[in-house]
Amino acid sequence: MGARGRDVKEARGGAAARVRRPGPPASRRFLVLAGAAVLAWSAWALAAQYSRTYALGREAARLDERRRELVASNEALREEIQRLRTDDKYLAWLARKELGMVRPGEVEFLIVSPQGGEPAGAIGGEPDRRGAAATSPDPGAITAPAPDAGAARIPQGGWIERLLRRVTVWAARLHLIR
Repeated sequence: MGARGRDVKEARGGAAARVRRPGPPASRRFLVLAGAAVLAWSAWALAAQYSRTYALGREAARLDERRRELVASNEALREEIQRLRTDDKYLAWLARKELGMVRPGEVEFLIVSPQGGEPAGAIGGEPDRRGAAATSPDPGAITAPAPDAGAARIPQGGWIERLLRRVTVWAARLHLIR
């Protein structure tokens, strides 16, 4: 075989054709690894910063909503203060409702239902500071409880009859009824 045959054999992948090339220099490998590390760190830092920005945006939205609620509450309190300064009827109603005050010569009665539930005059409002249920959200409204079907069957001599008898006697003494 001539030189030409040897070249063909080497070109086809023969044993002589496997010449080992040296790899990239160590400094180039280091630069590639350092670049990859910097790229990974940048991606991580970007994700962390995005997470912080998102959390701060949510916190800002929550605080803005809370601020709007406080502004509305502040406005309602200003209106309440103005009403307390100018509306004597409202002030009297509030004193009666919250503090249980009565006018001179008035007597307050709290009638409790026979089942031991809420007072008979209650409409289901929140209890006031004395523990009695609120009777009306409107200061000028006069309300009465709906008649109870079981209330008509109260036995003679029951506690309600005794109470009504005492109220009638008391009212007659004060000349409120004739």
